Amino acid sequence: MNDYKLESAQRYLNQGLNEQAIELLKEVLSEDPQEAYAHAMLAQALCEQGRLYAGEHELDIALNPEPNQPFLHLLKARIFQFKNQDKLALEFCQEALSLDPEYTSALLFLSEIYLAKNKFKQAQDALKHASSLEPDTTETLTAWGHFHLRKGELAKAEQFARDALATDAEDSEANLLMGWTKLKQGDCTEAEYHSKFVILNNPSEKEALQLLAEIKMRKNLVFGLWWRLNSKIANLTPSKSSMVLISAFLVFTLGAQVLEDLGYDTLSIIVTFAWLGLVIYSWVAIPYHQRALEKELDDFSFNKDF
Repeated sequence: MNDYKLESAQRYLNQGLNEQAIELLKEVLSEDPQEAYAHAMLAQALCEQGRLYAGEHELDIALNPEPNQPFLHLLKARIFQFKNQDKLALEFCQEALSLDPEYTSALLFLSEIYLAKNKFKQAQDALKHASSLEPDTTETLTAWGHFHLRKGELAKAEQFARDALATDAEDSEANLLMGWTKLKQGDCTEAEYHSKFVILNNPSEKEALQLLAEIKMRKNLVFGLWWRLNSKIANLTPSKSSMVLISAFLVFTLGAQVLEDLGYDTLSIIVTFAWLGLVIYSWVAIPYHQRALEKELDDFSFNKDF
């Protein structure tokens, strides 16, 4: 009976139905408190809900009898990623790979860690290794899509998204990849379709809700320009984004000074106020964007016209 419940819980986890998985896993553990795999899955479900310390506690219980299971070390890496401790996440991911060098999920997660740091060469190497093991899985195709999306190669990202959807049209990650890609391409209609498709299957999917909030921001007449600028800067490395902002400040400042030196005092004042206006606009847009995102995450519900 427990095997059936564990399989059902795994299906719930794969579908993002974490609450249902948790209830089923509690039943399993009430019958067999030493079931390591149940503790591991419970840890995963808790982490997906943002309950990191509870998830880490469950994972430590699972690791005690099964210290050499690559899956558990990978899950530990994901917990540290949730906690924004990338160095530890990388260490546990590499520990999982030391136990199983052909563990594709760990290779894909390794590429994800490197990609978040804009270390494209290392991310690509991990993806190539994963592709040599499992070239045509939805997970591998989606990972390649995110790689090209991060690099701003939208046509390639779209092709990988299409290939992933051809493999599994209902896969949440593939639909989200297509949604983000279409949003970057300016196609809000198709981006919205894919975000709603994921939400329809899992109303608590935070990334889909975030995508929907981003779409609404992009379509907003007042804050759409800020969204485009912020999206472009967000894809740059920290040093490059800093250079962009510093350069913008210098251009406005020097422009105002040159106009003043040439005797165009009124234009100089206009340029100065334009920079101040841009700064104020950004200050206002950031909390507005955050409130829009929080509203989608906290208050989202379907109606028949959605």
